[in-house]
Amino acid sequence: MKSLTCLYDSQNEKYLLYHSALLVFVLTVVIPINLQLTRFSFAATAILFATGFLSMFMIARNDKVGFGLLKSLRIEKGSNLLSQKMPYPHFNSADNYQDPIVLMQNFVDELGRRHHEEMDWTKLDSFRMLNARLTQLVKV
Repeated sequence: MKSLTCLYDSQNEKYLLYHSALLVFVLTVVIPINLQLTRFSFAATAILFATGFLSMFMIARNDKVGFGLLKSLRIEKGSNLLSQKMPYPHFNSADNYQDPIVLMQNFVDELGRRHHEEMDWTKLDSFRMLNARLTQLVKV
């Protein structure tokens, strides 16, 4: 049983090495699957993704990695921020509805205004044409 402590004991020296190697193995197999260079059955692919998720979870369970992650998120060890609930504002979604095409038109206008100096003529022309198409869609 002592030989299996690297699988579950996060204080073990080989724990992080084992799960990192397992994650690297899963990534080297999953990348060709995503690029459709190899084909596996659905069950084999599901097992690979589950193994990768489990190894990432076990790596984050390690004290050094977990506290490093919390430090990079600027959450102090033992902070109350982890135990506090996020406030959920109750609102009526019908009141806050905005047309996505109008939002897209506003975004294109703002992007064109902010980066006018850095754009060449072809980009400016494509933004102008996109804005004209969006204006036509808004009028319909």
